[in-house]
Amino acid sequence: MPYTLTHPDHLLLTGPQGESYWGGNQDWYQDVWQRRAGCGPTTAAVLLSYLSRAHPGLAALAPTGQATQAAFLAYMEELWPYVTPGARGLDKAESLTLGCRSFALSRGCLLSQAILEIPAKEKGPRPTLRQCRDFVAAALQADCPVAFLNYSNGALKNLDSWHWVPLTAMTEAEGILLCTVLDEGEEKVIDLALWLETSTLGGALAALFPEPDLSLPAAPSKEASMIRLALPQDIDSVNDTYTELLLHEQEAGSNTSWQLNVYPTRDIAAQAQAAGTLYVMEEDGTLCASMILNHVQAEDYTKIPWQYPAQPQEVLVIHTLCIPPSQARKGLGRKMVQFALEKARELGCRVIRLDTSATNKPAARLYEGFGFRLAGELDTLHQGVLPITLIYFEKEL
Repeated sequence: MPYTLTHPDHLLLTGPQGESYWGGNQDWYQDVWQRRAGCGPTTAAVLLSYLSRAHPGLAALAPTGQATQAAFLAYMEELWPYVTPGARGLDKAESLTLGCRSFALSRGCLLSQAILEIPAKEKGPRPTLRQCRDFVAAALQADCPVAFLNYSNGALKNLDSWHWVPLTAMTEAEGILLCTVLDEGEEKVIDLALWLETSTLGGALAALFPEPDLSLPAAPSKEASMIRLALPQDIDSVNDTYTELLLHEQEAGSNTSWQLNVYPTRDIAAQAQAAGTLYVMEEDGTLCASMILNHVQAEDYTKIPWQYPAQPQEVLVIHTLCIPPSQARKGLGRKMVQFALEKARELGCRVIRLDTSATNKPAARLYEGFGFRLAGELDTLHQGVLPITLIYFEKEL
């Protein structure tokens, strides 16, 4: 039975000389590194562009009038800061889906995800061909393209190794699973069954779809405690936790050295939420902690003698970890830091860094308990507004 997107023509682009392209091409990027490592962001742009046109509720995901090569390249560039390859490229399926969902949130759209990991042969059992077929079929029936991550191409001669491609159609016949993928601006047909049999390193299948959507297997039920990306409606609650903490410190003495209405503020939370970098912990329906995770290192970070050098995109930075007094002594700080470490590894980061007030002994003990090393101390103007002595920590991943 054949499966295909409802409007594959949505992915047909016109070049400057009237030539036709299917989807994007990483070779269109101007930067050499982007051309080398840009298959993931290119695939993400194809997925989100199609979703924006096929699902009316997701129209804000992409601007209208993207049917030219130049317009689609501009969209690829717009998406790059959210779906950013590391030193090993975009080598995790969740790195692509998380980046796409963050980008979507910044435009007021909610996406769900489904991922089918296909491990290397020596690392345990793989999904069956039937499971791979069902995953692709469910996504295409939901009118959602599939992102295919291929670490090694096995016996497939028309597919590069260590490569992302969007998958737009599938036909099954007697043990052969022919899939249409878009690569280098062209349609190609690959046998996913042959790949599954012969690829030694494996890869993954990933899909993004409107939320809520019951056409793919349901996501696991929410636990009583969960950490997730913040939504616009969370901003007031996050700001309430800032206010609660800072009013408490005004009376009981300050560990953080933060100041009410100076730092942190509602605007800071809102900006981080719009960028898809604000994470919150929710417990039994109550927002009880928050933090910002991104690759942004303040200028003062250049003055610290870091022991573990890394490129900017290989460093995840923890900012503004806030747990209000009403939620203290419940182990939430440890859960948040553990989440940050796991997220850094998922994003392919080599190092995680942070700063905190030199007076914040509880925070220092928390980070040291996770194996962070003290890298330096500096008198600075935090966020350009708050005179403070900061201590800086790092941990190699």
